[in-house]
Amino acid sequence: MKRKIFGALFMAACLPMALQAADVTVVKETPIAVGERISTTASPETNRIIREETMKARQDKKQIVAPAAKAFTDRLQVTVKPETVKENHMDLTYPRVQSVSPHVTKAMNKTITEYVEKLRKQVHKMNEKAVDGEKQNLYMSYDVKADGNGIFSVTITSYTIEDNASHGVNVEKGFTFNTTTGRTLSLNDFGGLPQEKITAGIQQLPKDGKKAIYADATVGKPNSFFARENHEIVLIYDQGTIAPMSSGSIYVPVGNLGK
Repeated sequence: MKRKIFGALFMAACLPMALQAADVTVVKETPIAVGERISTTASPETNRIIREETMKARQDKKQIVAPAAKAFTDRLQVTVKPETVKENHMDLTYPRVQSVSPHVTKAMNKTITEYVEKLRKQVHKMNEKAVDGEKQNLYMSYDVKADGNGIFSVTITSYTIEDNASHGVNVEKGFTFNTTTGRTLSLNDFGGLPQEKITAGIQQLPKDGKKAIYADATVGKPNSFFARENHEIVLIYDQGTIAPMSSGSIYVPVGNLGK
């Protein structure tokens, strides 16, 4: 009997500490590692460029999220871990999401993996017809932008470069999900995107320097977007669309759209 009472008291003493630890959201960055050769046909220079892109892509990116216990069970947050595919010409890391709801988990992962597979198949198709030295190489990474308050958003960056090219092309795709239903959200779900919001956001960007846009750029709908936990919206314009290629993807914060 004494042993049972002692055991119960010990468990009771430990329980608050366990709950407190589980209620803290943990966000981790994937350690930076020196990349391997992505391709057997790519030149050493191209592989060096890809390694540099790998280092930049991994730097300060949030790839692992362990949510707070209550937020997870209330479907306000999800767990995020990296999924990796490595093969000749490919080094892909994309998010694998888990919700307390199997339906939500399936819906969100389906959307993400369909996008990844689309890019993977495109490169495979091009490489089937290309000769050595002209094959495409694809590196992919991601960055968790929000995971809370019923919003999960992530950007997936793909860098494509030919075997003997001196530079490649970055494309950044944003995804925003409702973590209660698993549904992919559009700009209309946040109130729509009037042109004046785009114009106001563009006016806040630097007028000179690396991220300056073209002076005569006509800025319309973005290539992609993501939402933050407070529902503020950030528009994404692809490399070379409204600014020089060297500027990379351009982020345009436009705030809350009013819904």
